[in-house]
Amino acid sequence: NVAGLVRLVTAPGVAHLLDGRSISTRAGHIAFRRDGAILIARCAPCRLQHPVLAAEPLQLAEAELALARRDASVNGWIASGAVHVDYTAEIAADGMRVRWTLPRTDVGDAVRTLVSIIPEARWGRFDGAIEASGALTLPQGRSSTQFHIDQLRVADLGTAALQFGVFTLSCQQLDGRPRR
Repeated sequence: NVAGLVRLVTAPGVAHLLDGRSISTRAGHIAFRRDGAILIARCAPCRLQHPVLAAEPLQLAEAELALARRDASVNGWIASGAVHVDYTAEIAADGMRVRWTLPRTDVGDAVRTLVSIIPEARWGRFDGAIEASGALTLPQGRSSTQFHIDQLRVADLGTAALQFGVFTLSCQQLDGRPRR
């Protein structure tokens, strides 16, 4: 129950008890600290696995989640590297309604954050800017996203050689054998 967990960790007495503590989880080592009324959870390194994200786990060098609650409203941010998403959430008896915003961000920074699931980020060049916003309802998992990308340019992926070159492609048959 995400709403219950958020209520619990942002309660004044509990947030105070979490300050300076850390735990090890399947996602990684999470350290908690307080900055005034804000509770910050930092995971480094961080491993997130969910089929909506990617077939493989998303590996992040670090990720930070900040929560500040006032009555039934929570706001804060989620950040990793140069990517910083602000959010607000309303806690209700039946769950949470979250609205989030990714302000104008360099596309290259966003792609490099996802290098563990986008291997081309290691050598490719990604130019442009992205901005996005969305909503998420928990626990139902309903979501909507709007995004805009400006001046997108992708280069240096090594695909130019495929334009006129000959290459061999291999597909796996139903019996497991490769077919060229």
